[in-house]
Amino acid sequence: MNIKTLLKLGLLMTLIISQTGLLQAQGKAKIILTGGTNITDIGPGCEVSINLMKDAFDYVGMMTGIEMDYTFCTGNNFNKNYILQTVAEVEEDLYDVIVLFNSSHGFNYLNSTSRHTFFVAHPTAAGSISQEEFQTYGVSLELEIFKTLKKKGAPTVLVFSESCNVPINIEVPAMYKTMNPNIGNRLKELFLSEPAHIISSSSEYGQYSYTDNKEGGIYVNSLLHAMNDVTTKCDKASWDKVMALTQQNVEEYAKNLDGGQTAIYDINDATPITLEETSAEEDGYIQSGIRIRKKK
Repeated sequence: MNIKTLLKLGLLMTLIISQTGLLQAQGKAKIILTGGTNITDIGPGCEVSINLMKDAFDYVGMMTGIEMDYTFCTGNNFNKNYILQTVAEVEEDLYDVIVLFNSSHGFNYLNSTSRHTFFVAHPTAAGSISQEEFQTYGVSLELEIFKTLKKKGAPTVLVFSESCNVPINIEVPAMYKTMNPNIGNRLKELFLSEPAHIISSSSEYGQYSYTDNKEGGIYVNSLLHAMNDVTTKCDKASWDKVMALTQQNVEEYAKNLDGGQTAIYDINDATPITLEETSAEEDGYIQSGIRIRKKK
């Protein structure tokens, strides 16, 4: 029996148990899933990544009793104004866990004030993007998302973006699948007993970020695999372990790719950036995006 079948059976059992009143809510989580699912070059990969995260948090809810409150900023709703409005309107002191996951094209600035990605929040923007469009559609993962959500009063705030941290167009190896069953206690440790404010980008400043239109991105699969390993193989689950293993997984699976890929993360506060001045400009344009694996 494969993991997808187990998940479907698990979700069915959750519905049955909830109808009989046996499952009591253990907390409440706000899950915001954003991504460029309509973008011509990487849209299918973004959709796979978002669906993987949705399946994962459905499973977390099933195993822990956490009530999941989803908002999707995808398709035509993947635009800067809608995303920022969604983040701003998250109710204060209502949630135990707040999560935002993004999958899209991304970039960063020369001499940036943040080492984390700026993602391009536009339903169809792809390929070469002008400086003006970067200013119009760019969203700072740290300055506009993470800092806003940290003020909402949730003990655990998780902000993840699978997007490039410089101009790119990349390939990806086969990725991991979503989490295994029988990990309810460890998931409760992670989501209810281990509060943390986390911000993470799929690649460090100046690096590509790889995805696959069938399997999703290296980063999201590495993250889910790390969550699975920590909650099934460790004596105690913690976000330190999850993020360290995510970083290790990403580096391992990207070691033979152009420039490699190293996920970055900060727990509680973002690390200030120190950069050398370089230039990625070409004829007034900077390419931006997630590279897609070239099929052999």
